Amino acid sequence: AAVWASPTAGLKLTWRYPVLRWLAAASFALSFTQLCLATFLVTMLVEDAGYSLVAAGVMLALVQAAGGAGRVASGWLSDHTGNTLGVLKIMAMTTTGCCIVTAFLAPAWPTVLVALLFLVFGAVAVGWNGLFLAEVARCSPPGMVSIATSGAMTWNFGGILLGPALFATVYALSGSYTLNYGGLAAIPFLGFVALTLCGRAACRAAGR
Repeated sequence: AAVWASPTAGLKLTWRYPVLRWLAAASFALSFTQLCLATFLVTMLVEDAGYSLVAAGVMLALVQAAGGAGRVASGWLSDHTGNTLGVLKIMAMTTTGCCIVTAFLAPAWPTVLVALLFLVFGAVAVGWNGLFLAEVARCSPPGMVSIATSGAMTWNFGGILLGPALFATVYALSGSYTLNYGGLAAIPFLGFVALTLCGRAACRAAGR
């Protein structure tokens, strides 16, 4: 095997194939949302919902635990239905809905209701990664899974890098974490749109 390869080969490959291009774009949106959820959840609960740091930390732990369970459950559902893209689209739309609901979070909300919200939020906003990587591998040209994965993951880490930074910038203007989460809903929705376009590109590639 060659010791040195072009550092941009993965990006060029993902851009050349529409299915991979839209998958990578979706991962940017979903990782953007995932990191914003994990980064600002505790601060939002303390500042806007009146939680103690310990109670807010428990909610973050619920998000992480639900994310782990969501990865297993979404993998099972994908295998059971044979429709990985469909499962990813459901997760993206559910994430969008959770962002919108979070915009209305208030100190008067029962703790059980808040916990239920973030259990669902964590399961879908954190649990999508495995399906994304599996779909990239499935759609890659023969013998090019590693290169395609590197290109797609560049988009993924782009979302990780930009998400919290942009979220914090918007917060400086809005002054409300809950409203910020409501506005964040546009990002996973764009991920849903990218996944829909990915499905259409896959159908065209298959001649359907």
